[in-house]
Amino acid sequence: MAQIGLGFLSERSSIIYVGVLIALLGIGSGLFNSPNNSLVMSTVPKSQLGSAGSVNSLVRNLGMVGGITFATTLLFSCMSRKAGYRVTGLIPGRPDIFFFTACILFFWHLPAFACFARF
Repeated sequence: MAQIGLGFLSERSSIIYVGVLIALLGIGSGLFNSPNNSLVMSTVPKSQLGSAGSVNSLVRNLGMVGGITFATTLLFSCMSRKAGYRVTGLIPGRPDIFFFTACILFFWHLPAFACFARF
C-alpha cells in the first residue's frame, strides 16, 4: 500500500505524508525479511551460518540493484519512445508521459505477479 501511495506523490505532498509512507515501507520490509532470514538460516548447519548469511545478503542486494536498474532502464526507454527523444529525467511540465509509462509498465507486469502469487 505504501508503494501505491508513493506513486501518487506530487510537489504539494507534505513531508509528514512522505515520512509515513517510507516508515510503512520499512515496517513491511521488516515484517517480511526477518522471518524469511530466520527460515533460511534454520536450514543451514551451524558451521556454515556465516557463509549462508553472507550469500543471503549478497543475493538480496543483487536482486534489489538488478531490479531497480532494469525497472529504471525500462521506464526511461518507454518514456523516450513516448516523448520522441531521449529522456534522462522527468520532463518538466509533462507528468503525463511519466504517468502513462508507469501505468503501462505496471499493468504489463501484472500477469507475472499473478503467476508468482500461485506458488
